[in-house]
Amino acid sequence: MKAEEQQAVNEDGRAELDALKHDVQALRSDLKQLLRSVSQDSRNRLGEVAMKLEGMTRRWTSQAQDKMHDVVDAAREHGYQAARMARKGVQHRPFATTVAAFLGGLIVGRLFMRR
Repeated sequence: MKAEEQQAVNEDGRAELDALKHDVQALRSDLKQLLRSVSQDSRNRLGEVAMKLEGMTRRWTSQAQDKMHDVVDAAREHGYQAARMARKGVQHRPFATTVAAFLGGLIVGRLFMRR
């Protein structure tokens, strides 16, 4: 009877081992599928993040260009105003402007002659 019991235990053990092997293979298959799914989801999310970053970069670049144009326009306007003021100064005081320019040239000329 012991031999029969031993054989029954061995058969039960083999059946359990086969079931365990089957379960392990099913688990491996499920894990592979899960990893593929997670990998694809990660790629999709990375793509979304990349698109958001690209959009933000474009917006920031556009804003920076707009501000740069505003600064250039303001500087240009200040330059025009300074030129108008200089013209008005020359028109209102032509003699004083001529004397100031002559004296400035004389001073600069003297400084260069010393060297």
